[in-house]
Amino acid sequence: MKEKVRYVSADLLRGLVIIIMIEVHVFNAFLFPELRQSGWFSVLNFINGLVAPSFLFVSGFAFQVSSGGKLDEMRKLSKAFWKRLQEFSR
Repeated sequence: MKEKVRYVSADLLRGLVIIIMIEVHVFNAFLFPELRQSGWFSVLNFINGLVAPSFLFVSGFAFQVSSGGKLDEMRKLSKAFWKRLQEFSR
């Protein structure tokens, strides 16, 4: 059996993005409106805007790694594609 490769940097990015996503929702729910007018909030708002694209990037990277070089077969909707799609439905 082939040994699985673990990319720690991808796991760390995914964990960081999840923590920041929680922070975004908590801050947006509980932050006083007058604090949103302060200078630091624009920096925080920018960082919070990077969360969704970062999560999509790391999810795509994880999909590519887990596909194990079968991406060309999947693009042709071959047996590998349908097998992978079936794994998602579980």
